[in-house]
Amino acid sequence: MNMNKYIFIGLGFTGAMAVNAQEVVDVYKMTHQEIMGTARYMGMAGAFGALGGDISTLSENPAGIGVYRSSEVVATFDLGNVSTKADGTDRMNKFNAGFNNLGWVGTIKTGNTSGLLSFNVGFGFNRQAGQKRKYNIYQRDMGYYNNDGDFIRSGVAEYIATKANGSATSDMILRNGTSNSDYNYNSEIFNKYSWLAILGANQGVISGSGDSYTTLPGSEADGNLMAEENYQIDEYTFNVGGNFDNIIYWGVGLGVVDMKYKTRTSYTERYYKSDGTAEPNDFTLDNYLNTKGSGINVKMGIIARPTNSLRFGVAVHTPTWYDMSDEYGANMALYNNNVSDFATYTPDGVFDYKLRTPWKYQFSAAYVFGKAGLISFEYELEDFSESKLSNVDNFYNSEFDAQNADIKALLKIQNTYKVGLEARLSPICSARLGYAFQSSGYDNVVIDNQAMLYASGTLPNYTINKQTQYFTAGLGFRGGNFFGDAAFVYKVNKQDAYLFPSVDDWGVISYPTELTTNSYRVMLTLGYKF
Repeated sequence: MNMNKYIFIGLGFTGAMAVNAQEVVDVYKMTHQEIMGTARYMGMAGAFGALGGDISTLSENPAGIGVYRSSEVVATFDLGNVSTKADGTDRMNKFNAGFNNLGWVGTIKTGNTSGLLSFNVGFGFNRQAGQKRKYNIYQRDMGYYNNDGDFIRSGVAEYIATKANGSATSDMILRNGTSNSDYNYNSEIFNKYSWLAILGANQGVISGSGDSYTTLPGSEADGNLMAEENYQIDEYTFNVGGNFDNIIYWGVGLGVVDMKYKTRTSYTERYYKSDGTAEPNDFTLDNYLNTKGSGINVKMGIIARPTNSLRFGVAVHTPTWYDMSDEYGANMALYNNNVSDFATYTPDGVFDYKLRTPWKYQFSAAYVFGKAGLISFEYELEDFSESKLSNVDNFYNSEFDAQNADIKALLKIQNTYKVGLEARLSPICSARLGYAFQSSGYDNVVIDNQAMLYASGTLPNYTINKQTQYFTAGLGFRGGNFFGDAAFVYKVNKQDAYLFPSVDDWGVISYPTELTTNSYRVMLTLGYKF
């Protein structure tokens, strides 16, 4: 066991006395986007930056609008299954159905024989991310062996004890008498202590004073987490663009973004004696968190076609400036021989703040083999360390200095690589294949479990994204003014799931469980050119 990890102390540990406060893992989760679009776009794994002529490019490389030679309306539907499995647990499935995009592009011919040949305008609704999933994380015998060979129990109870550092259990008691609802939320403890510590103190999960706390009896502990998530990012974009001499295509887009994230978790920790028999006590911790945000961004792009076969594309996305709001709450109950006397609840609360996402840069190239088909490549980079939290009154302030310092230190550039192939099987039918790879936006010290992280408020668990792969295939049909595309998308996402953060200074060590999410999607796009 390496007891010399890099330690980054954020407000989630030292001063966040509210139930909820956003941390690094939350910022990454809210800024990370998937590869999503029309069936043609997804059939080639999104490698469309140098091609254009597809409604998805309005949210990727806006220069794609300049490629249009006629007006178009289009809509995309998809359905599939999200299957998530952690080591040592059963696979859990969640059905997903969605409406991926809807768009319109209008083409205005200038009548020129050179220079600006056409001026195009378009409006699109494009889903940037969308996933529902549920999963189960189970860890047995949580803890580690110290240098003397002794087994040290380390679980959520021990983590809660670190949150109570410097206080006395009696100072955190909310309950007057025996009434489950008789809480004095106006007392000083509301702003003085961590609510995770308050829950533990009121339920008897921790007891003690100062820097010396005891937790529930037992030589070993098992932790079991049941979680359900619903994540969605939608963008409404208005674009303008044009065509210069069929050589240079340009575009600019204004995007309005809606983001929603919901999570429900239920964590149970059970204790055992050294002989393997169960202790009478265990506890549950339930959390809910609803996050909503709306923001605005600008995208700019160019596509160059130096020859009839060769094309290059470049696009720049400004940050999205979000206004965010969290709704949250938690409760804890201690069970003695499967019986609970009462539960302790946090107040339901709302937390408003601002979030700025990173800049994004896209570079692409494509080669067209006449009427036989094409091959396309794309590279994207996004530096998540540029993300920034702030309060609702002033974007640049010191209130979030600790979290922003952690963001700068623990996040890094995420690289995305895409390649797509399209082969024309007949004048009306084309086949497509694609592959995409997204690296992690976390620094290696996080991926290697060598950095200290925090989760929001009373949510001790979190996941670390490691990599994502997309394997795609599709078919396209053209007949007169109508067209239709179908695609199959298989996505594999690898994460490390932690039941609680490590606090090495206090001997609280958390180990990851590998979490694999496989999603299968069938997509259908229908369109009409006029």
